[in-house]
Amino acid sequence: MTEEIIDGIDVSGCYWKCKDGDCVMYYADLSSDNNEIVYGFNCEDNPNCYYKQLQRAKRELQEQKEKYEILKKTLENHEPILKCIDASVKVENMELKEANEELQAENEKLKTEIEELKRYEYTYLDKFLDLKQALEEIRQFCGTYMNNDAVRPIYENILKIIDGDSEPIPDDEIPF
Repeated sequence: MTEEIIDGIDVSGCYWKCKDGDCVMYYADLSSDNNEIVYGFNCEDNPNCYYKQLQRAKRELQEQKEKYEILKKTLENHEPILKCIDASVKVENMELKEANEELQAENEKLKTEIEELKRYEYTYLDKFLDLKQALEEIRQFCGTYMNNDAVRPIYENILKIIDGDSEPIPDDEIPF
């Protein structure tokens, strides 16, 4: 059977096409007023007959099958690489998970240390405020009794120590 191409389709296998090129398939002529049934028309005048549509669909299916086979072979060729990449990603994920767990543990440890430091801070802040108040009371006491000449050097020494102005006077130099 020789090929006969019309509208890009081999119509040599069409059951309805006669040797002279006319199609013997009945069709309704909707362009006429009475919708008469017309018998036969030229094959070239009907680019979308069922046979041509079917042949186009078969050709498209064949092209898709060929593309599928190419993709399948490509995937098979790349499968070892994909397995290697997958294994690499799994190892990297495992390493990241371990690093994350270590960082979380360190974070929890630091949170605990911060909480302890806060407790100490409040404790020592309270003690500092108590000490500051005690030093202020000592300063007032020394200021009040400074006019007594006998204890004046001792009180002056105490105030120097509180104010941090200088080294305290050694005990052996305080007159008693």
